[in-house]
Amino acid sequence: MIGLQGLVGRAGQFAAHHTEGRRRRRARIWYTAETGRLLPKDTAAAWAVRRLRGAPARVLTHTRTLYLTSTYADETWPTELREQVGFTADELAARIGEG
Repeated sequence: MIGLQGLVGRAGQFAAHHTEGRRRRRARIWYTAETGRLLPKDTAAAWAVRRLRGAPARVLTHTRTLYLTSTYADETWPTELREQVGFTADELAARIGEG
């Protein structure tokens, strides 16, 4: 039995992974809104990182790196990045709205 602390840890890991695809998808939507073209999600994420600053750029860079280099079971999320996931999603949504 993994206990409450284990469940909370796993829930946080799932939340980070579950929204990872959404961040890449939002980067691709932003790219498409700006250019009228489509790119793979990881390539669009790299494009978006060059236009972001601070925490959103770091979170999206980490998301892209995980996508390209690891499996779900191997993913790690530093606390400071995990805490910025929601802010990053909001920033990407705002950028899409500007397009």
